[in-house]
Amino acid sequence: MKKNNQNVNSISKSFIKPVFTFFVVVIPALILWIFFSKDFKFLWKDNYIDISWWIKFAISLAFIIFTFSITLLFVYFNLLDISIFSFSLPVSICFMVIFLSDSLEPWVRLLIIVPFIFLSIPIIIFVKKIEFKFKRKKELIKNKLKK
Repeated sequence: MKKNNQNVNSISKSFIKPVFTFFVVVIPALILWIFFSKDFKFLWKDNYIDISWWIKFAISLAFIIFTFSITLLFVYFNLLDISIFSFSLPVSICFMVIFLSDSLEPWVRLLIIVPFIFLSIPIIIFVKKIEFKFKRKKELIKNKLKK
């Protein structure tokens, strides 16, 4: 029975990561993109206000910091494990690159976004190293308590 319970627990944990990323990263990023990007100015017709690139950069940086902070908060309170960073951080960075490059041609945007997609590889490696250190520290504490 315990094995079945572990299986359900692992399924629920793997389901939480995309749901968390969807609500904390994707929905806010889409809202920013729709309301402040030149890509969707046809929706606002006469009410569209053109925002300078520096303001968009500040919004993007604030959004990435917000995503990192919320994710860190969830990890700190043990609601999610640290591996969520390898999922949410690259997604937020890629969305903000799309948001910032709205005035460029589509093929140029693609050339800019592809390297940022590959940025997720070092992030995953870094998160795995931190995760390994935490597991090792936890095992050392557990071994000391057994003695």
